[in-house]
Amino acid sequence: MLPFDTPVLQCSNSELGLGRRVIEPQYPPNSSSLNHSIPFLVFQRAAQKLCGDLRVQYWQAVSLLGATRAPSLAPSTKSKPLRHTARAAPLLNAQPMIHPLQYLLMASLFSPIQIGSHTVANRIGMAAMTRSRCTDTRANDIMLEYYLQRAKGGAALIVTEGILVSRQGSPWPEAPVLWDESQVAGWKRIVDAVHAERSRIYAQLGHIGRAGHPDAPQQIQAGVPVYAPSAIAARGGKFRFLPGEPGYVTPTEVPDPAILVEQFKASAMLAKKAGFDGVELHNANGYLMHQFLDSSSNKRTDDWGGSVAGLTRFALETIKVCQAVFGADVAIKFSPNGGYNDMGMPLPETLAVYGHLFRCIDALPAPLAYVCLAQYNPLLDAEYPDAPGVKRATPFDVLATFASSSTRKEYFPSGRTQLWLNSGVQLSEAERLIRDGTVDGVFFGLNWLTHPDLAKRIEHGKPLDNVPDFAHLYGEQGEDPSGPKLKNNLGVGDPAAPHPSEREVWVAYLERPTTRGPLVIDDTNFFALDGTRRRSRPVTPQVDAFLVNLDTGDQWETAMTARVAATKMLSSGEERVLEKGENDVLRPTAGR
Repeated sequence: MLPFDTPVLQCSNSELGLGRRVIEPQYPPNSSSLNHSIPFLVFQRAAQKLCGDLRVQYWQAVSLLGATRAPSLAPSTKSKPLRHTARAAPLLNAQPMIHPLQYLLMASLFSPIQIGSHTVANRIGMAAMTRSRCTDTRANDIMLEYYLQRAKGGAALIVTEGILVSRQGSPWPEAPVLWDESQVAGWKRIVDAVHAERSRIYAQLGHIGRAGHPDAPQQIQAGVPVYAPSAIAARGGKFRFLPGEPGYVTPTEVPDPAILVEQFKASAMLAKKAGFDGVELHNANGYLMHQFLDSSSNKRTDDWGGSVAGLTRFALETIKVCQAVFGADVAIKFSPNGGYNDMGMPLPETLAVYGHLFRCIDALPAPLAYVCLAQYNPLLDAEYPDAPGVKRATPFDVLATFASSSTRKEYFPSGRTQLWLNSGVQLSEAERLIRDGTVDGVFFGLNWLTHPDLAKRIEHGKPLDNVPDFAHLYGEQGEDPSGPKLKNNLGVGDPAAPHPSEREVWVAYLERPTTRGPLVIDDTNFFALDGTRRRSRPVTPQVDAFLVNLDTGDQWETAMTARVAATKMLSSGEERVLEKGENDVLRPTAGR
């Protein structure tokens, strides 16, 4: 809650035009700057909003708003004395109470917000998450079902899984693409279905750069080498669908980066034809745009590297060409402190490069739809054999650095740039960050996978108790014997099934075989409503081999932390039985 001396909108009852009935809340002495006579409808709306935001009863809401008499929900009836006075007393004495008008002006998870040229109904975004279901390079029925379920579940803003802007040897089997006209129709079906549910959908456009492999089928068909800013190989990597499971290779320095910029523009034009509301540029997780921005992967001495301005040029040029296509509906995602795919600069250089880029973005003639910041996750950071015990990235708090009340104006001085947060965000934390203005919205990832109706669950106060099933995050969906029941199934696990011990949950994951045979490869519909496991056709060897990874794109969140905790628990032999629903490792907590 905000202190009472925080500036608020000042207006009289008549100016509000909300009727003559007023109430006299009992405010602390330091609230004298606020108008004490509150129109009834203002108070009523604030109380109803507080009920939904804090999951409290109406009498509790009016107590927190400072009233000793509770106005009825019906404007025509008289106010009634507060009931349950013994329970109301501590609320009445709570400090600080909040002014109803001030509370109505505060944003929340369910406050509408303008994103570029569109308004979205809430601030619970769905992050981009690779699903490896795009067969024959074209969006298909299972992808349609996947996005439609989440649009129906209240995802007001959906960002697609990463879409490759050109033919590349990606480590992600069957990743979606958008490089020619034949791929537009499949995406248009998805976009139209999402729009029918009054949701908005952005295409995340990206290029993997040095994270490709020359022996991957798509790279061979492309007939070009693996391009990157410089001929510097990333350590690590494993292409499990290739013989010998090779790692990353030394890429070829791209002669003219402008060619790659034009690939983003061409893909954006196809996304426009497909009806997407906007595009999000993937400048995170060690892929091409991130590689240009990081001096450890960009050693160029021309105008595309060698200085802060050179390191940021590729991002700014790509933004400009995409804005020429989508106007205000262009966004970008960063992971400034991420070490994934062997990335990371010393902290002073990181702040200099990103600070310069953020100020340039903020000064663009047309502001971006939003800037998404991914928080540091130590489980995305890596140690390498040549530096044992040393994490690759330079971790720091992106919120405190770029988005606090004192620093946001330094990096985004115009006040026009929206900031959204991703990675490891708890529900209670998200609400607080939006209320205090630190961020404008939050993207959830794995919670959207396990709860396709996530926003509706949050809105109605329902628990997030579906069981994550890491073995079924990727690939095609098998045949479903449950038939019509499928369309009503928004869960992953079977809520009626016995809840296993924590040890059983993680042993099942950590010791799963690398060759599984026939499986249902579908995170959205793993169980029918009656809890029976469905049949499926065998998955392709490439997808089956890839399932041994826990890599889940951009939605790592707290599941990764739980995996490490589970590994330690298994090694120590500890075990405890969970309460029902507790084995959902993404269950929201009071703090981080």
